[in-house]
Amino acid sequence: DRSAYVCSSDLFDNITNLFPTSPLAARAVGRLGECYLQWAVDKNDPKTLVLAAACFSNLVSSAQADLSTRSQAQVGLGKVAERLGEPAAALQHYLDLIYGIDGSDFDPVWVKEAGIAAGRLCETAGHWDQAFKLYRRLAELLPSLRPILDEKTALAAQEIKKAGL
Repeated sequence: DRSAYVCSSDLFDNITNLFPTSPLAARAVGRLGECYLQWAVDKNDPKTLVLAAACFSNLVSSAQADLSTRSQAQVGLGKVAERLGEPAAALQHYLDLIYGIDGSDFDPVWVKEAGIAAGRLCETAGHWDQAFKLYRRLAELLPSLRPILDEKTALAAQEIKKAGL
């Protein structure tokens, strides 16, 4: 039964109440945000998106949240904005994560997820110059993805050339 999915918030609440200053509490809030987001998608429930956004917003600036959890929250805010039909806000959340890192200390899983989503949004909107820069940045950060990103960079360059930019 999927109704147990959101009801598991009691478990996450217990963790946050028992260990409020622990990184585990921050991770629990992140997982709760993911649960709310999934529930909102599955049930087409915009009210639950608000709960997901609140969880993610609290984590972005949380002193208890580790780098991975803050990154998860930034991607989560992007996903929420997309579900709310706000692609520009979603793109900004993804780009904040990608360009807000110094290149030496970041979670590659979340950077990859943000990059894929940002690239899709840029391409859909026809923002090929922005996509080109994004793919180059991602290739610097995630060298293992360079072959795929080089193809995407080449496609963006072709589209820029076609548009005469």
